[in-house]
Amino acid sequence: MSGIKQETKTDKIEGKVLGQRVNAPQSYCPDILVRVPRDENRLQYGIEEDDLPFSGFDVWNAYEISCLTKKGYPVFLCAKIIYPIDNKYIVESKSLKLYLNSYNMEKMGDDYKSAKDNMTAQVRRDLSKLLECPIDVWFYNGTEDVVNNVYETFDSIEDMIDIDQIEFEDYNENKELLKIGDEYHHIKVKFPMLRSNCKITHQPDWGTAFVQIIAEKNVDVKSICKYIVSFRNENHFHEECVEMIYKRLFDLLSEHNESFKLNVSANYCRRGGIDICPIRVNDPTLADYSMVIPQAICKKLINQ
Repeated sequence: MSGIKQETKTDKIEGKVLGQRVNAPQSYCPDILVRVPRDENRLQYGIEEDDLPFSGFDVWNAYEISCLTKKGYPVFLCAKIIYPIDNKYIVESKSLKLYLNSYNMEKMGDDYKSAKDNMTAQVRRDLSKLLECPIDVWFYNGTEDVVNNVYETFDSIEDMIDIDQIEFEDYNENKELLKIGDEYHHIKVKFPMLRSNCKITHQPDWGTAFVQIIAEKNVDVKSICKYIVSFRNENHFHEECVEMIYKRLFDLLSEHNESFKLNVSANYCRRGGIDICPIRVNDPTLADYSMVIPQAICKKLINQ
């Protein structure tokens, strides 16, 4: 029927846990994990799996993790989980939350250190098996040193343009909003007003987007701002939104430049005790590597 979205194979996979009423496991339960193929959304936007226009990582921070020592004392942990973007799958976030919570009553070691080490090894094994790629997992408890603000060298969009003088009318992704400008050769700007919606539940997801472009003919900053605002009614996972923004900018820049450097990243607000921070670059030097070093605890943005 016209106007009704056909359910895809990916929709069925994503909806196994997300948007469903699911009882939280009372003991260790790796079977609750759900993986989602990346390719369906990428095909929609002309991103070829065997010729990706970017490299990068998906960085997940989980803040609500606990297990027990063998004598029953609770161990509180946070986790930083990192995996590459050239694998075939992402982990569905609600299933990851339920999986991590399934450790809450598990006795994982004689003391804090052994419990943490044992849980780290098990989570790494389970996620590597699920996603069929190497996974970096690091657990910590808040006593470790915090590195500098992530992306602290990025300018805020409100300091670069007069927002009050711009008409915002598009709230669904519209690539026609993006225009080539002549004001900057190097753009390094953050957009704290990013909002999209969960692909299954349509609940809002909030985040800060970061865009860095070095090009002879660059994209107009006002047009990038209007374009990112246009995601306000889009229903996509965080990783998909970042890849869509990247691909639209990549295509436009490719039309006007023989070469350029592009970084699109986002730090989303935590939901269900987890935040997701996708990073996509065509030049590795543009990535903020404090984000992708497992042992680096980054100072959080206000909405994380």
